[in-house]
Amino acid sequence: MPKCGTCDTKFHACSSCCLTYNWEYDYCCKECWKTSKKYLGIKESIDSFMRMLNDEQKKCFINVWNEVPEEELDEIMGDILK
Repeated sequence: MPKCGTCDTKFHACSSCCLTYNWEYDYCCKECWKTSKKYLGIKESIDSFMRMLNDEQKKCFINVWNEVPEEELDEIMGDILK
């Protein structure tokens, strides 16, 4: 059984559980995930990036983020960042 990356609680997580989010394999609950260094670091990176954009760029970015399915966005971003 894995231990939660925030509170060290042991919890059940396996590939048979049909977990929805990757964080569910490392953290026992959403509250622990949202207080983790990993979450806070990712959130700060996104916040920092968004502050660099003007209003038109933010709108465009949010539209792409919301309209493109996640699996397609992952593949496209992988190709762009090569």
